[in-house]
Amino acid sequence: KICEEFDNMRCSLRGQGTQHRSSDPNEPLHLYLSSTCSDDLESAKQMAEELVSNAVRTVNTKTAKLVVGAQNEDGAPVSEWIVGKRGANVKRIMARCGGDVKVSLRGKDSGFLGEHDPQEPMHLVISSSDEGQLNSATEMAKELVERMHQQLARHHAAVRKKKQAKGKPPKPNRPKGGAAVEAQV
Repeated sequence: KICEEFDNMRCSLRGQGTQHRSSDPNEPLHLYLSSTCSDDLESAKQMAEELVSNAVRTVNTKTAKLVVGAQNEDGAPVSEWIVGKRGANVKRIMARCGGDVKVSLRGKDSGFLGEHDPQEPMHLVISSSDEGQLNSATEMAKELVERMHQQLARHHAAVRKKKQAKGKPPKPNRPKGGAAVEAQV
């Protein structure tokens, strides 16, 4: 990616585990950059340092998975209730917890189009490099899911009432779902 960004830039991986021959067999793995333009070389160096910095942060990130325990059905926009208008609910959690906290909705009916198992139940993925911030964000997410379940119960009651008014037999009460932290790494 760095080499594609600049004309006349040469990039190669060198050191242990690479094809490049070195006079020192114990030379650490590194990215070798060369260019005829010193400004391009400095910009490429900054890009490489940023990539390495982001990679280190990713390695140190802890993650929690909070199963929502509901899905979009009977006209109930569960995913919208969780995320909030224009992402307001998840943005609020990230802002209040600070740092590098990330919160995203994944799984069936989540609206997320990235790589995931489409049959996996809807869940929130919460991540942070700071365990305290992760715990705070997870607690706020649990409260959000509890509020969504209350809203869903009101929605189902309204749907049952409307069906009864039309003379249709009501569906049996559904078991109330709950939020649970499924895994924390």
